[in-house]
Amino acid sequence: MNKDHDISIRALNANDLEEFRAMRIHALTLHTDLFSETPETAKAYPEEIWLETLDNKGKRVFGLYDGSVMIGITAVFTWREDPTKKTGIMAMDFIEPEYRGFGYSSYLYKARFDFAVNYKPWTKLRISHREGNIPSRAAILKHGFQYIDANEFNFPDQTRDLEHNYELDLCALRKETK
Repeated sequence: MNKDHDISIRALNANDLEEFRAMRIHALTLHTDLFSETPETAKAYPEEIWLETLDNKGKRVFGLYDGSVMIGITAVFTWREDPTKKTGIMAMDFIEPEYRGFGYSSYLYKARFDFAVNYKPWTKLRISHREGNIPSRAAILKHGFQYIDANEFNFPDQTRDLEHNYELDLCALRKETK
């Protein structure tokens, strides 16, 4: 890692609303081809939606910082597609382009793993990436996820492509971290 940077990560809360909103919209604007929503959709969300995202009830949004400057975000939520509510889904991964390639994504994974291990309703984690997103695929596999499947997805950039899905057994991770 680059020794000239003072990198840290922390959970965000309602006091971080404006900084989080700005970073999320910025990430969506830079990468409409990788995320599942458009910047326009995010801009239209009422403040209540943003605050609910940051309420830390069964989920966590994190800010990645260089000193006091936010340089990235990430999150882990209960996956809506699981009716049992036993699956967490990792999402919103974004690091400013000039900070990529230094291994800082390990902060994103560690923060979410730490939360997920202690959030007992979940038994597994999911994560996905778009076809061709080699850096995401490499990070996902490096952190122990197992490939599950792929499905077609309509991305906000008006294209249809494969989304690759992975899972991690949280029960096994909990045993490893004891």
